[in-house]
Amino acid sequence: MLQPKISIGIVLFGTQFLHESLSSLITQDYPAEKIEFLFRDHSPNAEAKKIIEQKLPAVAKKSKTIAGKNLFHSSGHNFLINKSSGDYYICASQDMLYSPDFVSKSITELEKPENQKVGSVAVKLLQWSNDVQIPLNKGGCEAPDLNSKQNHQSRGIIDSLGLGITHGHKFYDFKQGKIDSNQFGEKKEIFGPSGALAIYRRSALEDIKFGEEYFDKLLHYKNDVDLAYRLQWSGWKCLLLPEATCWHARGLGSEKGRRKRSQLELESSFFGQHAVIQKNFSSDFSLRTKLTTKLRNFFSTIYTAVCEPRILKQLRRLKKVQAELGRKSKAIKRRASVSEIEKYMI
Repeated sequence: MLQPKISIGIVLFGTQFLHESLSSLITQDYPAEKIEFLFRDHSPNAEAKKIIEQKLPAVAKKSKTIAGKNLFHSSGHNFLINKSSGDYYICASQDMLYSPDFVSKSITELEKPENQKVGSVAVKLLQWSNDVQIPLNKGGCEAPDLNSKQNHQSRGIIDSLGLGITHGHKFYDFKQGKIDSNQFGEKKEIFGPSGALAIYRRSALEDIKFGEEYFDKLLHYKNDVDLAYRLQWSGWKCLLLPEATCWHARGLGSEKGRRKRSQLELESSFFGQHAVIQKNFSSDFSLRTKLTTKLRNFFSTIYTAVCEPRILKQLRRLKKVQAELGRKSKAIKRRASVSEIEKYMI
């Protein structure tokens, strides 16, 4: 059977974890000639690109790194998707430790005849502690040992099993923080994959794009939620594949806490939440969904006004882009019924 070509893209925002992460990424058991690795370096002086070229020759040999101004996550990945040529695009992250078979397991599942309407796959993400040091051979040419005692200590806590959604339109990482003892080992349809690591079918991305945008360039956070929502509306399903596992040193996990998040993060999250709802909400939703969403938005805005008033300036920003959000909302191909969307809500 012919194996499809895979494109793996990472937007690099600095140099942390580069050695460990990229060295594990390039040692996939998928045929090397069928994978292209594309990186966009957003670090201020192309430090990541220099490290790859000077200290990670094995990574440099297998990948293409393009340095440029900071386009943030959405536009950075849009740039890479438009440069890619694979039948599948894997949106990856630099703060991840990759198992050597996550690509082959995901693509094998996606290629099954019964999964041709599956547009994305979420793998099991476990917490990877920031202080775990992975020994590498000279040149970074060998993948970290995922079975070492050092790594085993960070394998037991779930970082994400994909994106979840409530009737009130709260979005969350499914089972984050739970101890993993393989109790969530069942393949099943879910709302969407985490943007930290998502495998997308290229034809699904082409089906839902807006111009040259796949991820909405307006969104710095909740962009993975928006893309998952648009794929669901368009009839593309997401499959959780827990047998494929990777490790994530999350920067914005629940352990960080709202009070420790930067002003930019809080503002981007607030803006993204409201923009996602404005684009994807339907007047055909059930009364429960409509009421709980309105109530949650109301109390969220009140909380923000009292506790974080500076964030309210994002309401002015939302007003400025109302026309663009409206055009993008109308462009969504709503092939799925509201009941198909609401079945994922809790």
